[in-house]
Amino acid sequence: MTAHPWADCSECAGSGWAGEDDCLSVFCWACNGSGLEEHSARSIVHATVSPRTQVRHQAHVERLTALVSGSSVAVAA
Repeated sequence: MTAHPWADCSECAGSGWAGEDDCLSVFCWACNGSGLEEHSARSIVHATVSPRTQVRHQAHVERLTALVSGSSVAVAA
């Protein structure tokens, strides 16, 4: 999650919820409810990543890091 910039999802504007006309899911189809969207380095500049997105992305990274560091699964390097 740290290799590319992340920004608010362009479909749900970062809310994570599906639109009123989407009857298949309550969550956004593009981001699956996370509200975040990964971009290539060329598709977005750092200045366009909102502070709210930066905070939410950091929270996701910290949560996943805690889960991985607490697991006993060996990872081959």
